[in-house]
Amino acid sequence: RCVALAAGALLLAAPRPGQAQRGAPGGGSRVVRCAPAQRVRAVRFDGAPQLDRTLLASRLVTQAPAFLSRLLRPAAIPCVDSLEVRRDALRLAVLHRQAGWYRAGVTAALERAPGGVTVRFTVTPGPVARVDSVTITGLPVVGTGRRRAEARLLALRGERYDRALVEQAIDTAMARLGNAGYARARRPVATARLDSATARVALTVAFDPGVPLRISAVQVEVEPVPGTRARVSPAAVQRLARLVPGRPYQADAVLEAQRRLYRSEGFRLVVVDTLTPLTARRDSTLELRIAVAEARTRSARAGVGWATQDCLRAQGRVLDRGFLGLGRRVELSVRASKV
Repeated sequence: RCVALAAGALLLAAPRPGQAQRGAPGGGSRVVRCAPAQRVRAVRFDGAPQLDRTLLASRLVTQAPAFLSRLLRPAAIPCVDSLEVRRDALRLAVLHRQAGWYRAGVTAALERAPGGVTVRFTVTPGPVARVDSVTITGLPVVGTGRRRAEARLLALRGERYDRALVEQAIDTAMARLGNAGYARARRPVATARLDSATARVALTVAFDPGVPLRISAVQVEVEPVPGTRARVSPAAVQRLARLVPGRPYQADAVLEAQRRLYRSEGFRLVVVDTLTPLTARRDSTLELRIAVAEARTRSARAGVGWATQDCLRAQGRVLDRGFLGLGRRVELSVRASKV
């Protein structure tokens, strides 16, 4: 296995023939042109590819030219690169192994014809590894039912061991920890032990959530429109944000506070940040800072036009998005025709 990985690293580090060569005389780049018979015509997947062909093609450097490229710009079709094709085979093998086919192998073949080269990848997936057990340590009880932090991790039992799905389940658990007040939770370490004889995986996830946090204080900073005085008080901003000291810290509540301030249409910039570093572990309190930059809340528009039946007509509109307080909007529109 070590020899195979070393060989793959050497292939990835080697220069690509046929690619733009840097350092050519004159300081420019040089692209090697090739005959039509050496250009990539199509890319095929054979064998037993277990993943979507679109996903497989997105991981390749060797790409099949589009129909319009073959029709309108045949000279721009890339030349086939045998070394890069072998690298693509390694990429597909790694992709299958990360998705659960731990013995997957991919071979590449070049089928040459007068009209171009067809690159064919043959996938041999082999046995699939499935999650036999999930062990979770250090995770507090958060949520109920399907909303529990570990629910998505426990749902992996019996499923194909896909590293991407494991990372997604961990992301869900971390998001639910943040909404429960564990803002200083560290990303857990996932360990997988594979029994190659039975193709079973024992998954262990170790969490370090820390302590639940509460909001100790909220500091509000209001930046007025240049050349004017501030129209909004810090107390009004905090009241609209609904972030009250003493309440548990919730990541969703912070995002909702930012959305609520933007929806008031009274600010051109809203930033909700923490004053206490999230990496600190001295106490269970957290200070928040709300920084807002006021926007121009008053505007007026007027227009004059001419129509066949209405003759001269005019209209005007006055808008105030901060009428008698933050978040209150009043609009006055006037129209006149046949003047």
